[in-house]
Amino acid sequence: MGCVETTTYNDYIYMENYPEASFAALPGALTESTMPIQFVNNSVGAVTYVWDFDDNSTSTEENPNHMYVGVSENLLVTLTAYTSLGCSDEYQLNLPVIAEPIYYVPNTFTPDEDEHNQTWQAIFTTGFDPHAFHLAVFNRWGEVIWETHDATQAWDGTYGPDALKVPAGMYTWKLQFETKENDYRKIVTGHLNLIR
Repeated sequence: MGCVETTTYNDYIYMENYPEASFAALPGALTESTMPIQFVNNSVGAVTYVWDFDDNSTSTEENPNHMYVGVSENLLVTLTAYTSLGCSDEYQLNLPVIAEPIYYVPNTFTPDEDEHNQTWQAIFTTGFDPHAFHLAVFNRWGEVIWETHDATQAWDGTYGPDALKVPAGMYTWKLQFETKENDYRKIVTGHLNLIR
């Protein structure tokens, strides 16, 4: 009829488990625009790693220490873990930027038509929601003489539709804004000395 042969191959088919990628960030948030973050790799079953730090830089270290520079927005860090045969798993972690608003409000300006200090405004560098901004200037009777909802606008020392020059003297300002991270409304007041 026919011949029968039996052959045994040991380890002919090798089954490999997928890795499980995981990591932690220390600290878990950026509290300054420039600071280092230590990434602790908790992956299981992997031998090589590729990190994407969401700032146009990557690493293949197992537990990298990464310096973020000039960060103002939240980051999404990605770790891809690989086995020796190329099986992979990906894990992502949101790295929030929690920065206190940094702003400066000058206390004097001189709209005297020379080339220096002609306008006045609150100056923000980070941490505020530009869509929830209000700045107003009041005269000594409590009347609003200038206001804006645009943080880029500056006051030139004039009042009304005819742009009448206000007299030199002390004025009160009130600034309202919300923080970028938690929409906490902050109200700050102060005095402004206008010199002509």
